[in-house]
Amino acid sequence: MRVAAPKENLAGERRVALVPEGVVKLRNAGFQVVVEAGAGLHAGCDDAAYVEAGAEIIADPAAVWAGADVVLK
Repeated sequence: MRVAAPKENLAGERRVALVPEGVVKLRNAGFQVVVEAGAGLHAGCDDAAYVEAGAEIIADPAAVWAGADVVLK
């Protein structure tokens, strides 16, 4: 099952729906996790932290949503 975490698009929004620690838990449960590039920057989570946790970083917003079984917002 593919779980996707796109960037928040509301002006001034600093939260992110998924932090790297959550990625680890989802991966350990057998999920594929994709995160839109830069999704966690305002929350203090850079792309490298998501990759280290096991997520795939995708730059194209449409590609993040494509094929997702669950979208975290």
